[in-house]
Amino acid sequence: MSDTICITAPFSLTGVDALVAAGEASLEAVVILNLDYLRQHPYPETPFLYETDVRYRLDDSGGEEFLTIPAILERGWGDCDQLAAWRAAELRSLGQHATVRLRHGSDRPGDERIFHALVHRPPGRAGKGGFEDPSAFMYAKELKGA
Repeated sequence: MSDTICITAPFSLTGVDALVAAGEASLEAVVILNLDYLRQHPYPETPFLYETDVRYRLDDSGGEEFLTIPAILERGWGDCDQLAAWRAAELRSLGQHATVRLRHGSDRPGDERIFHALVHRPPGRAGKGGFEDPSAFMYAKELKGA
C-alpha cells in the first residue's frame, strides 16, 4: 500500500456541501487505512466492532481527529466518524460495499459545524441496504450493560 492517499473533490462546492465533501473524502482515507489494517490483522485478532467494549463518545474538543482501529482500541472509545470508518472497513473486508456518509445535524441556522457519520450500504440482491449508525449501536449496547 502506498504511503500517499490522493483526495480530489469538486471545487465548486460551498458551505455545508463543501464541508460534507471534504469530510467524506477524509473519512474514505481512514476507511482505506482501516481496511489495510484489517487485512494485516484479520478477525479474530481484530474483533468486529460490535463485539468490542469500545464506547461511543461525542468528541467535543472543537477539533476533529481521524483515528484508525488500533488507536480506537487503545483509547477505548470513538466518536461517530471513527466508529463509522471502522464499520465500513469491516464490511468491506467481508466483501460488502459500504461507505461513510455525513449528515448535517445542526438545528441552529447558520451552524455548519455539526455532522453525524453513518455507514451507507446499497441495496443488494435481498433488497437490504440503507444507513447503519455504529455510534447509536455502541451507545445502546453500553446502556444495556452488554
